[in-house]
Amino acid sequence: MCARGAYPGLDTAMARSRLLWKIVQVISLPAIPYFFVAWIPWWVSQPIAAAPPDVVSQMPPGCPAVQSTTHGIYSCFWAGPLRDHPTHFALLTVGLLASWALVLVPSLMDWGFSFGRTSEDS
Repeated sequence: MCARGAYPGLDTAMARSRLLWKIVQVISLPAIPYFFVAWIPWWVSQPIAAAPPDVVSQMPPGCPAVQSTTHGIYSCFWAGPLRDHPTHFALLTVGLLASWALVLVPSLMDWGFSFGRTSEDS
């Protein structure tokens, strides 16, 4: 086993790698709420035809879909129902999952920031 610092080039490369992973984590953190806020309306949307009649009567003409914002309060979702845009929803889902992965995996592998863990824990 070699003492730390026996290979200065390797130590520099590892430090650079940790710095790059930390930068990736810092960039990915604000992407998580962005993707979630863009993703959730698609998840809760439903075609206007599937909405209760009293909700349909309150929506503006031409409204393609509705979303239930909270406990029976509906609003028009002008982007349309999820079934009409599966690719858009899939891309948002991949972005959300990738953002989470880019924050959590480096942390768990001890490559980047170790959220809440100390070096003695690992």
